[in-house]
Amino acid sequence: MAIPQDTELSGKGTHFRMPLSTEQLLLLNNLMYMTAEEPLRSITAETYQGRTVRTMIESIDIKRFDEGKNYGSYMTGTDWQQILRSIQKDERLMQMTLAQTYVDTGVGGGGGVSALFTEPGLEEAVVCYRGTAGGEWKDNFIGGGETDVLDGVSTLQQKNALSWYQSLALEDYATVTVTGHSKGGNKAKYVTILEPSVDRCVAFDGQGFSDEFVKKYQRQIAGNQHKVRNCNAEGDYVNLLLNDVGTCEFYKGWDIGAGGFLENHCPSTLLKFSENGSCKMYPGSREPAMEALDQFLNSYLRSLPSAQKKATLLLFGTLAEAGFHGAAAEELTYIALRGKNPSWTAKLLAYLAEYGQANPDFSKKLQQFLSDFRMKQIAKALQTADMIAGWDGFDGLIDGADWLGSRISDTTLGLISSYIGQRAGIELSGEELRRLLTILHETNTEMERIPAAMLKGNGADAEVTNAGGMLVFSSGGIAEVLTALDEYNRRMAAVLGRLRRLFGQSGKALDQIKPQVQCTTRTLEQQRRKLQKLKTNLQTAGQIVTTAEQSNCALFSAQFSEAIRS
Repeated sequence: MAIPQDTELSGKGTHFRMPLSTEQLLLLNNLMYMTAEEPLRSITAETYQGRTVRTMIESIDIKRFDEGKNYGSYMTGTDWQQILRSIQKDERLMQMTLAQTYVDTGVGGGGGVSALFTEPGLEEAVVCYRGTAGGEWKDNFIGGGETDVLDGVSTLQQKNALSWYQSLALEDYATVTVTGHSKGGNKAKYVTILEPSVDRCVAFDGQGFSDEFVKKYQRQIAGNQHKVRNCNAEGDYVNLLLNDVGTCEFYKGWDIGAGGFLENHCPSTLLKFSENGSCKMYPGSREPAMEALDQFLNSYLRSLPSAQKKATLLLFGTLAEAGFHGAAAEELTYIALRGKNPSWTAKLLAYLAEYGQANPDFSKKLQQFLSDFRMKQIAKALQTADMIAGWDGFDGLIDGADWLGSRISDTTLGLISSYIGQRAGIELSGEELRRLLTILHETNTEMERIPAAMLKGNGADAEVTNAGGMLVFSSGGIAEVLTALDEYNRRMAAVLGRLRRLFGQSGKALDQIKPQVQCTTRTLEQQRRKLQKLKTNLQTAGQIVTTAEQSNCALFSAQFSEAIRS
């Protein structure tokens, strides 16, 4: 008798449903953005803990939403009505339980929110990480280079996300899925790379990892990146940051509203809602401007020595965190101009200018994209920069900028500022112009120091090729193999336990699949015995490797080969 169509035997357990779809996971990710603003309640509200999604959804009066109001992250009342109606229509999501939530208040924590959703009958557990919280912006940028965390490449908030995941009791679930949006997507990928118990990861618009991280964890990436799917909006501007792992897919964005360009990163943008309450994601292609920006940012970071990269990323993170906390322009200007920050700003401007000259299409693509998404002021600023750079005598002006900035009176600077306003449409005070001239002078100096080799062909994401079953053996490598075998044995034990529990149940459906279950049980037990023998052989090989590493034994190669063959 054939196994019923909806039955699936996985390597971790026997279950009777396929894992949640991409759209279902994205709907759960949208729930993570619920705020305490009526009629919503925060996902961390005490009243929701341990309750079903049905209880959560039914507690929200959908009719009370102000349709045009922004309830955070550019999600309007209309967006929330569509999200909640789609969840109401999905009985499987409605039956899930919000088993646990977590707010990152640990060392270095910035208030990031995570949640565990579980299905009845130990089917699927979904660990969900929300996007950047108010105190997490700096951490986003710090992760772009070397860090002060013990491994030298992780951030404290990534470590906290992994620690929380490891505190969860997930071993009995048939499928463990880790997911997240934006920074949450980065956390989900981080956990999947470093924690073998994850079955799959679906990240939405999540940033990648530094060159240093990819080099440090290339073995773990090679072994786990097949579990990772990146689902990104065509015009999203966060997923392009740093080096991605896993497969990358791009989808059309919908309902870009008052937020314009910024809404490309809204968690609901990927979903196309229909009148009957359903929703779907539609494949698209990456915006050429975002591809160009991705290449530029990678190239720029790779042009910086480690210490400069670390300082520059800290500056960007500090500015971003202050900006998202409502800092005024004066405060942001103060941050940019204090200490050595003007030097980092000048280096960025210098690289941008040189990169634009070496890659002429870069500015055009970026300007067109910004215009398409109603960011014409920024597009105009880029055009103005090109125009100013093309003025006769511009080089001479820049060469004398430092002298001009320190000696010309405020009255004369005011006249120059007025002239720039007439020519370029930019209004600058005398003091702002004085600062600008000083930075431009340093920018001009930095432009002459940038090697041409750093401007072309240096922007692709770093990649780690899957090992394809080949292992590089060392004592450390064998230790990792043994750890993996222990994990696989644990999973097989869980499978056998679930199969044996099935024998204790009754019903025609189980009688129909009983022969297949018996066959699967025998096969798994045989594989388990083989794995145990392999583990014993590997332990013997590990002892030989360790001895060879310590004594540089000339007979190492022959002994090792003999141990493996046995």
